[in-house]
Amino acid sequence: MTERELLRRRAARVLVLDPADRLLLLRGIDPASPERQFWFTVGGGVEPGETARAGAVRELSEETGLVVAEADLVGPVFSDDSAFAFDRYWIEQSNEFFAVRVEPTEMRPARLEATEVASIQGSAWWTLEQLRDHEAGRAHDGPGRRGETVYPVALAEVLASALLAMPE
Repeated sequence: MTERELLRRRAARVLVLDPADRLLLLRGIDPASPERQFWFTVGGGVEPGETARAGAVRELSEETGLVVAEADLVGPVFSDDSAFAFDRYWIEQSNEFFAVRVEPTEMRPARLEATEVASIQGSAWWTLEQLRDHEAGRAHDGPGRRGETVYPVALAEVLASALLAMPE
């Protein structure tokens, strides 16, 4: 196995919610292991000199085409540290999660990096119950298939907390 390059970074993630409280997730693969599909929240690395909130707004626009103001974001509603292999990297990442409510629309990414083009295969809206059933390994009518991991782990509980933090 090839040695991976270490990448340590701060990241901003966005829990994108529609008026029906469904969560937008992206479906992807690791270009180094394309046989394994997974689901993840919108977001990515915070650039030097950028706040997490500004990074969340930028990543949302780049990955989905959705444009919101920093003031539209709620949170951070959750934070964690994660470490994972992706492409040629071993990534050690501190994540701040924000939430925002939008009208569901067709995703039209504004600017994807080459790795994102190679790894993002689609998107879908999930209900909290679909997410809970998926995480528990139960059959559900949502977009995920058995065996596809959702990141972060326990996203259903993160979503439940974020929904409570959202303004009416």
